[in-house]
Amino acid sequence: MINRRNAELAKAIVVLAFRNGPLEDLHAGKRPCADSGDASVSHITQAEMRDLMRYAVQKVYRILDTLERDPGDATIAMLLSTAREFASAWDDPVE
Repeated sequence: MINRRNAELAKAIVVLAFRNGPLEDLHAGKRPCADSGDASVSHITQAEMRDLMRYAVQKVYRILDTLERDPGDATIAMLLSTAREFASAWDDPVE
């Protein structure tokens, strides 16, 4: 059974981290389209945006659910290992 709290947290995190950022700008057509140069042209369709958001919510939910079920060092180490593997070149967050 889905944990409603974690589902809502996942949605909130996705909105804050993905939806209201550069991905939304691509969707809204706020940047010039590579093909036309027309900033009013969306780079992705509504269906693609919906699929991206569903995917992101699902992934964030699974992370939150795993952390809630097993907040131990092994789970944290696995998440950190994944982050190091795939995001080592990403900028650190700023306050």
